[in-house]
Amino acid sequence: MPIVWQMPDGSIQITRLVQAPDPTSGESVSDAVLRLARIVQAKTPALVGGIPTLVPTAQIPPDRLNRTKWRLQGTSVVPDLSIPDPPHPRQALINEIAAATTIADLKLLLRKVVE
Repeated sequence: MPIVWQMPDGSIQITRLVQAPDPTSGESVSDAVLRLARIVQAKTPALVGGIPTLVPTAQIPPDRLNRTKWRLQGTSVVPDLSIPDPPHPRQALINEIAAATTIADLKLLLRKVVE
């Protein structure tokens, strides 16, 4: 069962454990998974501050197109389409190119692209 980490900003991270819990330990599967999740969290800085929740695989959308918009609702992961798309990684450069009015401006921007 995947572990969905609800981050402080509302976004989520999803992890899956490779090692299955030991059924002979007397610990419930959910308790064992959450115990292992805490170990994973301690070793993964990106998960610090996240709250782990066990979510059935069937409750995670198969289409990853809007993954940056996924949010946890109860024990289901749903896309929140009201969240804007993240900006293009080079949006500042795209804006500078659009604002360029002379060949000299474009030459300077071209240097930024190739460097």
